[in-house]
Amino acid sequence: MIKLFIDKDIRVYQGVEAENLISQKNDSIYIENNVILKVYKSRWQDAQHYERKNWMETGLRFSDDRNYEHYQRFNSYQKLTENKK
Repeated sequence: MIKLFIDKDIRVYQGVEAENLISQKNDSIYIENNVILKVYKSRWQDAQHYERKNWMETGLRFSDDRNYEHYQRFNSYQKLTENKK
């Protein structure tokens, strides 16, 4: 499987370059006893930068948020209704 890394500016890296970035910016450092206890301010700011850029620049060209596509690909959300009481 080809490794991918997407940075805060939505640049996509593949292969060895992606593997190096994953090693440098691995979010597993925030996990303690299978729980995320804290996130460094710089990481939070990177995530917010990515979200804003994604929705305010990249996302503007989309006509919807792909809910219909998700509905189809997740088998009409059947798993959600299987356990419904």
